[in-house]
Order: sequence, then structure tokens, then C-alpha cells
Amino acid sequence: MATISHSHPVATTQQQPRFSVGRAIIWVLAAVGVFTIVWRLMYGMGGVSNMSNSVSWGFWIGEKLTGVFSGGAAFTLCAAIYIFGKEEFHKLVRPAVLTGLLCYISFILLLFFDLGRPERIWHLIIYWNIHSPLFEVGMCVMVYTTVLIFEFIPVMFEKFGWNKAVHAMHKITLPLMILGVLLSTLHQSSLGSLMLAEVGKVHPLWYTALIPPFFFITAITGGISFLILIETLRCHYYKQPFELDILSRLSKVVPWVLGLYLVAKFADLAYAGELNLLFTSGHYSVLWWTDLVIGTVIPLVLFAIPKIRTSAKGLRWAALFVFVGTSLMRFNVSLIGWKRPEGTHYTPHWMEIGMGVGIIAIMILVYDFIVRFFPVHPAEHEHH
Repeated sequence: MATISHSHPVATTQQQPRFSVGRAIIWVLAAVGVFTIVWRLMYGMGGVSNMSNSVSWGFWIGEKLTGVFSGGAAFTLCAAIYIFGKEEFHKLVRPAVLTGLLCYISFILLLFFDLGRPERIWHLIIYWNIHSPLFEVGMCVMVYTTVLIFEFIPVMFEKFGWNKAVHAMHKITLPLMILGVLLSTLHQSSLGSLMLAEVGKVHPLWYTALIPPFFFITAITGGISFLILIETLRCHYYKQPFELDILSRLSKVVPWVLGLYLVAKFADLAYAGELNLLFTSGHYSVLWWTDLVIGTVIPLVLFAIPKIRTSAKGLRWAALFVFVGTSLMRFNVSLIGWKRPEGTHYTPHWMEIGMGVGIIAIMILVYDFIVRFFPVHPAEHEHH
């Protein structure tokens, strides 16, 4: 998937940008993340979070679900290129795989520190509970992350001039593609299956048998939108040209998928006889309409208008709406939209937020290091 194709331009590294206030803030947030991680390892969950026996899921679960869909562009692009033959998108494979890999690593880190006994995480490999959606998610994430690493390894080989190793990796491109798309499809939907086990906790506006396909659909639209945003920031930060043409063509699929999602959401509530909940559920109704309008209705219109979709500014705004709305939907399903037992209250501890934001900052620094020293982005005019 991320292997080198000699029919495509050579990839180049980025020039190191000068010091900026934004860069300094990222380093500070990363330092906060390291501090909270150390504190968590020293004093346990109670030292860094407001979770309890009554509140077992907190801020981190919402961030994990957001991080997973953010990496959805990797499997979407690989399916488009290697299954549907859309070679024009090959230029985005490496950035998408790198983004996906870092998103999944952040997911794994948050999962590790969200466990009460993180040192026992290896039990997943030894003690199989095949009836648990969490087991399927854990195995798929673990294997898929390994696949992403193998997909990105040729970029490192190319950096060091290990051409024989690069050619050897070519031979497993197709099996990696099939495995990667399959695994990502499985666990993106299975994350929604976890919510099906939370009977009585997830509000009826979100609790549905269609949560798994809803999660899969939003991983496609959210992943593409996140890639657009990442490319926007990268091009601005490193003073590189924005790939408007190819990203505009890639985004053509987004309004169709958003339209399917929109119809399915209302059809599902209508079939269950729960359309009245859209206006009678108090703040839950407000939350439902907010994530739907921001993440689906507005970007559907924006992406569907060619003049906006082919405009750099319009494309960026449409992608931002999808990302914000989809993130809100994931937080609604996993945290905000929950019906908690009477007398139970949860507000994230500052260290929970600090660790979550800090891990993101660390991943940004890793991304910055990789794109500056490894050939991730294709050059504009160089050819083999």
C-alpha cells in the first residue's frame, strides 16, 4: 500500500521550518502528556482521572474513537487504488498511511493507559474470548497497526537506499492491501458493536443495531476529511503547494456517503418508531441535531457543490465540518449522550485531558520528524 511504485514520482522530504509560537505550544503540550503518563504509571487511574466503579468510561474513550476514524483515509485510499484501480490517488497513499499509523498508535497508547491493569494487555493474545466485540477490536487493531507499519517500512528503506529490500516489499503489496482493508473494515464497524452491549446506557437516539455500519461509514468520510485537513496544515507549515485537484477528486465520494448516512439515520429512527425523540429528549435532542447538522448536512451541501469542492477554502471548510461533527457524534455515543445512573456525575480530570491532548502533540512531533527526514510526499517534477 505504501510501497514504492517506480511509475510514480520520487518522494521528497520537507525543509525544517523556523521556530514558531505554534511549534512551542506543541512541545509544551507534549511535555504535559509525558508528565501525565508518568503520573498515571506511578499513581494509577485514580491519580489522573475522575473515573470510578460507576463511571468506567471517560474522556479517553471518546478520543480513542475519534482517533480511529481519523485514520480511516488509509484503508479508504488503498481500497480505491488497489481494488477499484483509481491510480490517480496514489500520490496520497504515503501521507494517508503515515497519518493512519500515527492515529492508531495514539489509540493504542490511550487504550494502554485507560486499562486498570495495563501490564496485562498481553493477555489479549493468550486468552481468547471470541464472543467479545472488544476481543475482535483489540486483535484487529493490533494486527492492522502491524500491517500499517509494514506498509510504511519501504519509505524507510528508500531513505537508506536499501533497494533490494524495497523490491522485496513489492512482492507482498497485494496481500498487505487485502489484509489491511479487511482488518480496518472489521474493527471500524466492531467499535460500534461495543456500543450494542451498553443496553440502557446509550440514549435511544444513538442506540441502534446500525451503530456498526454507522461507525464504518463515518470512518470513510471522517478519514478523507482528516487527510484534507492534515494536508492543509502541512502545506501551510512547510510552504508546500496544496494538492487541490487530487483532493477535490477524492472528496467527490464524500457527499454520496454522507447522503447515505443521512437517509439511514432518519430511516432507522422511523423504523423503530422513535422519530418523536428528535424533539422530546431535551439536551439529547440538541446534541443529536448538532452533530448531524455540523457533521452531515452542512458538509454534504458543501461537498456536493463543484465550485466549493474545487476551491481550496471551500474544501477545507467542508472537511472541517465533517471532522468536528463526526468527532462530536463519537463523543455523544460513547460519553456525552449516555444516560448515567441517578446521582452519578462525571467531569474529566485536567490530567485526563492533558494526557489526551499531550499524546496528540507527541504524534504531531513524530509526524513532523518523519516528513522532514523521510520521503513521504512525492516530488512534483522528479521521475525515475
